[in-house]
Amino acid sequence: MQSKIASKTRDSNAKVINSDLKALMGSYISKIFLVVYAVSHILTKKEVNTLNVDNNFYDKCRNSKTKAGFENAVNIALKINNKFLKDYKNKAVKFVCVSKLNSVKSRLFNTPTLLDRVIQKMFQLVIDPAVDVFGDPNSYGFRKHRSCHNAIGTLASKLAKVSENVIIMNVSIKKFFDTIDHNWIKGHFPMPTGFENILES
Repeated sequence: MQSKIASKTRDSNAKVINSDLKALMGSYISKIFLVVYAVSHILTKKEVNTLNVDNNFYDKCRNSKTKAGFENAVNIALKINNKFLKDYKNKAVKFVCVSKLNSVKSRLFNTPTLLDRVIQKMFQLVIDPAVDVFGDPNSYGFRKHRSCHNAIGTLASKLAKVSENVIIMNVSIKKFFDTIDHNWIKGHFPMPTGFENILES
């Protein structure tokens, strides 16, 4: 599925994710294999115990690696169809205060319910392969199969070939996520066609 989305994005020669691509991405949402994968992925993550804020969902699929747990995961997945998503509104988040490393300050994290995280994962699975085609080859943050080690390797390789003095800048935008324009995101985010309500929610 992801290969098809990435290939179609490359073949489109578009500079942005157009309506055809969004329709293709939307056609995969709520396919049973995608939903079961998303449910299983979320339920088998290490954080599932520490960040569990909807016990009912978790208890039904306590261990999706067992036969009974997997069957429960499938039963929940069968309920997540297009009609379910059209009417879906995310639940209230749980706020958790986490201390910053080597700092007296603490950071407030908002923790979505497990069901909300499953739905986020479903959309990530179809959006990522399209977005990644447009990604800068020298961008490493929050990119699948990329890490800070890759960034360090690229820098080391480039610096080894430089014969003159260079300047390396470390730039951070203060409170970027607190101040970013949500209306701009809604207007430019490549949400699959027909699921804009999920992004709004």
